[in-house]
Amino acid sequence: MNTPKYKIWIQLLATIGAALVVVWTGVIIWQGHVTRQAALEQATDFSTSMHDATMAGLTGMMVTGTIGQREILLDQIKQLGSIRDVRVLRSEAVIKIYGPGNANDDHTPDALEQQVMTTGLPVVEVQSDANGEYLRAVRPTLASKNYLGKDCTTCHASPEGTVLGVVSMKVSLDKVNASLADQRLKSILAALITCIPVLILIYPFIRKVVTQPLEYCVRVARSIAQGDLTQQIDVLAKNEMGQLEQALKDMNTSLVKIVQEVRIGTDTIYSASSDIASGNLDLSNRTELQANSLEKTAASMADLTGAVNQNASHARRANELAQSASEVAVKGGSVVSGVIDTMASINSSSKRIVDIISVIDGIAFQTNILALNAAVEAARAGEQGRGFAVVAAEVRSLAKRSADAAQEIKALIGDSVSKVEAGSTLVQQAGITMNDIVESIRHVTDIMGEIAEASASQSGGIEMVSSSIDQMNQVTQQNAALVEQAAAAAQSLQDQAENLERVVGAFKLGDNHAQALIGRG
Repeated sequence: MNTPKYKIWIQLLATIGAALVVVWTGVIIWQGHVTRQAALEQATDFSTSMHDATMAGLTGMMVTGTIGQREILLDQIKQLGSIRDVRVLRSEAVIKIYGPGNANDDHTPDALEQQVMTTGLPVVEVQSDANGEYLRAVRPTLASKNYLGKDCTTCHASPEGTVLGVVSMKVSLDKVNASLADQRLKSILAALITCIPVLILIYPFIRKVVTQPLEYCVRVARSIAQGDLTQQIDVLAKNEMGQLEQALKDMNTSLVKIVQEVRIGTDTIYSASSDIASGNLDLSNRTELQANSLEKTAASMADLTGAVNQNASHARRANELAQSASEVAVKGGSVVSGVIDTMASINSSSKRIVDIISVIDGIAFQTNILALNAAVEAARAGEQGRGFAVVAAEVRSLAKRSADAAQEIKALIGDSVSKVEAGSTLVQQAGITMNDIVESIRHVTDIMGEIAEASASQSGGIEMVSSSIDQMNQVTQQNAALVEQAAAAAQSLQDQAENLERVVGAFKLGDNHAQALIGRG
């Protein structure tokens, strides 16, 4: 706690004293100025009177013819206590008529005297030298037809208003300054004699009206600062101090309400933060489980994607092989068609060979008949026909052998024809079967193409699903990180709520306030 260096009553008394000093100083300065001005006016009037007296004396001496003794008059004037010096100077107009005057006197005017002779206007001002301040008064003497009952224009032969000379004097201000100093001293003593009792009378008023209420407010404020909100604050004054006391009372009431609300809010925050922390922990565990599950699902989807891609590759390869088999089957059908045509040609040739052999067989039969006829004729010829009989026998033998060979060839050709016909039938059946095979292979090729397209589409879909699962896995990982941050924030909020509850617990509330707090809690 910082103790003030100067208490407020001391500061107020010092301020009031300083104000009184300023006021009295102003009054004394103003009074001194007014008094000095009055004194200067009196000195000015005195110098005017002395000017008139001097000129009256000189005029009388001029009338009586004793103007040559004017220095006696001037010396008498100088003997006055207030006159430090006096000089009478003639103007050029008077010097031309009467001369400069006494030869022993200094008739040279100074700058101020020359100014008055030239302008004809009086000059009065305060000057100072080594002997102190004085009032310098330089006044002109003007020609007038009625100056103290005398006509100056006749004596000096000058028109009215002409400057005949100047009277220059120095009026001492020592008495004026001494009087002012004495008055100033008396005023200062009067101010001190007045201020001290005033400050003594003001002190109890300040104590009662200012210091004591402030000390009471300070005690109340210190109690509030220490957390004691149970005190009863009384409003004792009706002025600004009463407003301060009322403000402290209102502040204490507001602080009680605030502390009540803060305590209730702190309990609520603590409970809510505990629930949030528990929920975040549970959510973090479930998010972690979900993340692990998504990782496994992503791995399975990766394997499935590989398998589907492999199946798609196999389906494309099978489609290519089916297309190749279809092409081979089409070529086989074409070959079978050619074989059928060849077998038909062979069958036709075999039939022609049979016909030819039948012709050969007929020729052999006729040759045999002719050989028989030749043998008969040779037998009839006897010895002459024996050689011809032998030839006929050979021809007959050849004809028989030809007939036998022709029969065998015919039998063979017949068997070949029957086999060719059976082969042709088989080949036709094979052609029909090849056509069915070609159609089936074409149908299989179409199905394999559709399977390949479906496998490609399925591969793309599974890749999209796999990508989505990867994204879900990343989002889940981010959610897990956010949940961990939220859990840390909830824990921090719970710690702050505990700290706030501990801080608010330092405030002391009254029984009524505590009961109200318990009831609201």
